[in-house]
Formats: sequence, structure tokens, C-alpha cells
Amino acid sequence: MKQKLKLLTILILLSIVIIGLTNHKEKLDISCNHPDLPNYKQSINLMNSSCERVIELYNRGVIDHYLADGKLFSSVIIKHGVYGKVGENLAKDFNSFDEVMTAWHNSPTHEAILQDREFNNYGLSEYNGYYVLHLSN
Repeated sequence: MKQKLKLLTILILLSIVIIGLTNHKEKLDISCNHPDLPNYKQSINLMNSSCERVIELYNRGVIDHYLADGKLFSSVIIKHGVYGKVGENLAKDFNSFDEVMTAWHNSPTHEAILQDREFNNYGLSEYNGYYVLHLSN
């Protein structure tokens, strides 16, 4: 029951954020099935964590794997109920997911995360030119 209530609360909050962004003509895009991630399954928990992270990064105007309080990105993923091995790819100032994926494939560090066979779930979000990909096993 608590998990259902928590999920409902998250969905309501996400709806409020999306409605607020729509009213301000800002864009929040949560990709459901990206063609460059065919071996991964979409995870609502990772979509929620990537959504929270992309807005947080935009508000701070930075791209890094640490939160404002110094905690590692994984603390956001854990907060959304995902445990185990996790990864995060970030990007800024691209025009599309396709451009971001090309850049990640051309970066050895980002490519290694994309090719890690232990990962099989993802959440991918974009907000005003900031991109966050969360992966888990």
C-alpha cells in the first residue's frame, strides 16, 4: 500500500511539474522508447530520477555527477527506489537526443556505460538543453 501511495504521489508531483512547465512554455521531454537503447527496458523509477536530476542540473546551471549538497547522483536514483549498479550520462546544449547519443557513442567513458551489459533498465529526460540518462541492472 505504501509503495502504491508513493508512486501515486510521484506521478501527481510529476504531473504538476509538467503542467507548470507547459504553462511556462518550457519543455520537459521524457523519452519512452529511444531507438539507440534497444536492449534496455524503460523504468518508471529511472524516468522519475532522470526527470528530477535534469531539472536540478538546469536550475544549478551545471553538468556534474554531484548534487548541490555534495551527494553523488546515485542518491537520487536510490530515492526513487532503484538499488544495485547504476550509471548516469549527462549532456548539455544539444538539439536532439540523436545528437546526444552520437556524442555519447564518441566518448569512451560514456560509450562504456552504454555498452555495459549489466545495465538493462533506463530513464531518459531532457529539459531546456540538458539531458540525463539513468541506467540500472
